[in-house]
Amino acid sequence: MNSQSPLNHLIEKRQGLILLLIFTASGFSGLIYQSIWSQYLGLYLGHAAYAQALVLAIFMGGMALGSWFTSKRTVQWRNLILGYAIIEAIIGVIALVFHTVFDSSLTLAYDYVIPSLSSPFLVYVWKWFSAALLILPQSILLGMTFPLLSGGYIRRTQGQDGQVLSGLYFTNSIGAAVGALASTFLLLPKLGLPGAVAVAGWINLLVAAVAWGVSRTGGTHPERKSNEDSTLSTVTKTFNPQFVLIAAFITGASSFIYEIGWVRMLNLALGTTLHSFEIMLSSFIAGLAFGGLWIRRRIDRLERPLRAAGFAQLLMGLAVVVSLSLYNSVFEWVGLLYTGLSTSEGAYSMYNLGSAVIAMIVMMPAAFFAGMTLPLFTLALLKEGHGEASIGKVYAMNTLGAIAGVFLAIHLLIPIFGLKIAMLIAALADLVLAIALLRQFFRRPFKWDYPFAIASTAAAVIATLVFINFDYLLISSGVFRHGRTDLQGSNNLIFYKDGKTASISVTTSKIGHVSIATNGKVDGAARITDDTHFSADEPTMVLAAALPLAYADAPKKAAVIGFGTGLSTHTMLADPSLEVIDTIEIENAIVQGARAFGERNIRAYSDPRSKLHIEDAKSFFSSQQVKYDIILSEPSNPWVSGVGALFSKEFYEFIPNYLDDDGILVQWIQLYEINDELVTSMLQGLLPNFDHVEAFMSNDGDMIMLARNGKPLAGPVRDVFAIEALKGDLEQIGFEVQERLTFRHLANKDVLQSYAAMSEIETNSDYLPVLSLNAPRTRFMRRSADLAKMLSVPELPLLDVLEVSSPLTFDLEAPFQDYYRKTKLTRESRYVYDYMLNGTPAALTEVASGVSNMLVRITDGFQRCDFVTSPELEQQLLQTLHVIAARTIPYLPKEQSAELWDQPSWAHCEGVDGRMQAALALFGAAARRDQAGMYQAAVAFLDLSLENELVVTNLNEYALIAAALGAVAENDPKVITQLEENYKSKLRLGNLNEKQFQLLKNYRRSDSTSMASTQ
Repeated sequence: MNSQSPLNHLIEKRQGLILLLIFTASGFSGLIYQSIWSQYLGLYLGHAAYAQALVLAIFMGGMALGSWFTSKRTVQWRNLILGYAIIEAIIGVIALVFHTVFDSSLTLAYDYVIPSLSSPFLVYVWKWFSAALLILPQSILLGMTFPLLSGGYIRRTQGQDGQVLSGLYFTNSIGAAVGALASTFLLLPKLGLPGAVAVAGWINLLVAAVAWGVSRTGGTHPERKSNEDSTLSTVTKTFNPQFVLIAAFITGASSFIYEIGWVRMLNLALGTTLHSFEIMLSSFIAGLAFGGLWIRRRIDRLERPLRAAGFAQLLMGLAVVVSLSLYNSVFEWVGLLYTGLSTSEGAYSMYNLGSAVIAMIVMMPAAFFAGMTLPLFTLALLKEGHGEASIGKVYAMNTLGAIAGVFLAIHLLIPIFGLKIAMLIAALADLVLAIALLRQFFRRPFKWDYPFAIASTAAAVIATLVFINFDYLLISSGVFRHGRTDLQGSNNLIFYKDGKTASISVTTSKIGHVSIATNGKVDGAARITDDTHFSADEPTMVLAAALPLAYADAPKKAAVIGFGTGLSTHTMLADPSLEVIDTIEIENAIVQGARAFGERNIRAYSDPRSKLHIEDAKSFFSSQQVKYDIILSEPSNPWVSGVGALFSKEFYEFIPNYLDDDGILVQWIQLYEINDELVTSMLQGLLPNFDHVEAFMSNDGDMIMLARNGKPLAGPVRDVFAIEALKGDLEQIGFEVQERLTFRHLANKDVLQSYAAMSEIETNSDYLPVLSLNAPRTRFMRRSADLAKMLSVPELPLLDVLEVSSPLTFDLEAPFQDYYRKTKLTRESRYVYDYMLNGTPAALTEVASGVSNMLVRITDGFQRCDFVTSPELEQQLLQTLHVIAARTIPYLPKEQSAELWDQPSWAHCEGVDGRMQAALALFGAAARRDQAGMYQAAVAFLDLSLENELVVTNLNEYALIAAALGAVAENDPKVITQLEENYKSKLRLGNLNEKQFQLLKNYRRSDSTSMASTQ
């Protein structure tokens, strides 16, 4: 009588399908672990190349140990599926406590262990050892899962060894491919790192429960001997099993060289983002999976698995050569994809889908054949009678090969030979292995195999070396940012190197600028001769160094995060008071390439005070335990993978520990390829950790922030223009006096806090990487932080009223071009002032044609005065007055602004009343910087305007913002709330005006607020 329950009977009947499904789930969670652990340990070890390699080595090495250990023990275990269930359960439990353990480990390391160690070497030893302890146990356990489940499954089947191996390999790999995408596109945005790893843990526990149920059906199954299967006994031992293990090692190494090489190559075309990396990783793993799927239905019919493995190795190597031949075309495909899409959210999804297709075209063919090799090598040993222990041995050797491939690719092949030759060497290893495998069968009826493999290998090598040439100017084009690949017409490539972590290029343009780029993304450009205008990047790089020198009192030690062009380090070294500058750069090839800037950065290389360190910033500071007077952080754009960690709240909590008393952090923030919400996610992490923060604009797209604990940043305390060498550097970008620096002042901490409070976005964190997850989308959509940029060019004297900065005085010239729109508007406002007060005709030729026409319209209107009796003409004139007021009042000093707008001589007409009178009163109050007058005049204008059938929409919005700015003086939220109820509810504000109103609504003046532009 069968005592089995219906459930047990169903499980036993469908056990094969169930095992495949749970191993899919196991692969899904396994890739989540690899992805999330890499990010966790990257926070601890840093993102330097050797640290990345170490993380992967720990993971892969642990798996190798686990599979090797299992291969030695499975013979003694009767119920391998029960063992598998236990292992999955342990992995799941560890995952649920991983975040707590990791967080405690960081506290232990940074607060107790590292400060007590006597040398940087001991710090590295501790960090590497403790990092290994964090994930090595789980990695060993993960390595045990495949041998245990495949061995247990094989014991329950008859003559289907290859199908079982291939099926499990496919399901685990396809689960991993999906897991790579899910971790980045689904779990991380919703749950962060702790939540993602916890989800993986619960999946493991569920897998364990199902596997335990399967293990209870069908009884126990001892190892099935080779002579129990007729298929196994018909083949005599024809090869040394060590040869197969060596082959598994070689193909594991080459596969990981391919993976790293392809990721590096595709980064140049698709952009170095977290999204693109996971898409590439998923494409590679999917190729492995489908290779396993294809061989699954055929593998058990193969009489000679090693011969099939030889062909798989041959086709894999040849597929790599084909992918190299397609590489230049990839940039054309990306260009077509980018230019063919709009800049919407949906288009970004289509861009990612297109990126996946491109990645699959390049990576999948070789990965497909690589996916066949592990099942074939394992089956070859099983057919030779080496038992199920061979499963773990092959898996272990393949994993050890992967470790070797990682180190070879990062530390030897790519830096020394470049991407193309590194890929060729890996392909050659596979082709030679194919020759060795097929040599086993160099006899009838297969005598053509061996010569064909040799001929194909020779042809592939010759084709790669002679006919396949990478177009390095095309490769350096940054097509993923603008869709253009035609840089050949205007640029010359003078340096290119594939470094350990990135590919670096340096180009010159026709106008005499030199640019340095990382993976196609330009990090900075500068002129190298005096016969051309300076680049838009130079004010940022020079001011980032000069501003802290002006605000710091006799600094002695400085650190610069990110070398880039080297111009910031060079500029800072102009100050003789500095004794040392540590510049921390992650990629040595940048330091090599930046020598092309010649005299523009020569101090960075020649000054003995300049110390260059190829290291991750956080690792450097924690190991050195040095305090600095200035730390300048110049990371790349936040959409670049890994860069977001330099804008995280944990970084801003960490960095004050390495600032001396009254030390200054300088933070460069790009306002392009981002939006206001993401900028606020950075500010929400920075502002709580510093008592005083001041922001400056270096150009229209870059913001430089100074942050300090201790005494306020109340204004420059040193005249940097008295330092001769520094004065020369500043004069090269059009700065000759201190007022030029303070003219760029954008916001104090009160304004920045109001700005940060406008968004409900999560704070960018190491554990919830808001920037890395969202900035790639804003880059694609070509967004910008409009409010932050607008604060420098408002329609009202916002910065004056909030005591941030004042307009440029009349004794200083407003240059025609300095890449700062506020300067252009300052220049234009002076011509408007001259024309409207003095009637100078020549002034009209110096302003934009639209502005010129408006000035004439205003003059004519107040000469004829016909608007007094015509509401339509009044409406038109009010619109014109609003535009001119907005383009002059904030950009003229208070005295000249009031002279132009407060009871103006040009605006006398009999019978002026109503809206026109209220508008002129509003403009006059704004010109005087009279907050109470602004509030009263704005409310009066709104009362009149909203009752009128003819509504001047833009001027109504202007009046509402003016009223809110006036209400700030009351420091009473109820006043602005009343404005919101009485007037804002009746207006439909434009996006920027809505943001301005919310900023003023949030604004609270602190006791420590002071005007950082005080002269």
